[in-house]
Amino acid sequence: KPELNFQYNTGAYDAARPHIFDFIEFISDLHVLTEIKKITNSDSIGGDIKSSVAQIVDVEMSRSGVRDSRTVNRYLPWLTSPPSVTQSTPTAFADAVTNVRLLSWLLLGALQANQPCLPIPISCSQYMADYIHFVLAGFADQSKESVVHMSALFHAFHLCQLWTVYCERAELTSDDPQPSSLANILDFWSRVTPAILQLLSHSKVLADMVNLHFLNTMQALRQCSSAVLGQLGAMWQPILTAYHAQIPSKLRLKLDSCENQPLLNSEPLQQWLKGVRYKISQIELQTSAASPFYNV
Repeated sequence: KPELNFQYNTGAYDAARPHIFDFIEFISDLHVLTEIKKITNSDSIGGDIKSSVAQIVDVEMSRSGVRDSRTVNRYLPWLTSPPSVTQSTPTAFADAVTNVRLLSWLLLGALQANQPCLPIPISCSQYMADYIHFVLAGFADQSKESVVHMSALFHAFHLCQLWTVYCERAELTSDDPQPSSLANILDFWSRVTPAILQLLSHSKVLADMVNLHFLNTMQALRQCSSAVLGQLGAMWQPILTAYHAQIPSKLRLKLDSCENQPLLNSEPLQQWLKGVRYKISQIELQTSAASPFYNV
């Protein structure tokens, strides 16, 4: 797909600016990839289009500077008002999953942009954690409601991956470095990890499902050479040993595979993002078709 270059303010981009809210609605639409697939007969073009549209939104949201939250409040007013876990309903849960999906697409777009792009301030890390906490807290009960609810775990863990990488990239690429980026990542995981542990406590079957998602998250962060991965091991140990005195053999094999996998050498981030984009697209396609099956 063509790369978007926002170095110059073009007339074409000025024409697109009034439609930012329409673009956000397009990205949020669960069924739009199904419609694109009907036209193109392709599993990947729809995801490419969504992530490219997300880049346009990201650049507009980045215009007023990384410390200015007014743009976030304008385009994502719900972000700073996460739902309370004590008020979880099927509707609130479905809305939260939609918001988590949208955030994932926006982070994908920002990480794919040619120029450093920071549409969501790192200071929003607590809100990101609160949304993921809400989804994880409600998953055991709400996942029985619909296929949309079933896909929540997948989207929550992918947002965890993307936010971690996004914060680390902000530390490395921003002209105005975020001194607290890494601290925010550790704080983010200190908020999310208890929610994962609480979800594990529901049943061993659910724990096995969660652990697969979690190991995929560890694998993704290692693949991207995450700087904080080594600092999170002690915090994450209880997740891997839930219901067991030590890490079970099946998880141990997957963990060893994760630890021994070669790091991506050629444009590692873009290769990883391409894979994430495809996975999220597939889940949206399957969920739209009301399929009860999806791959971890």
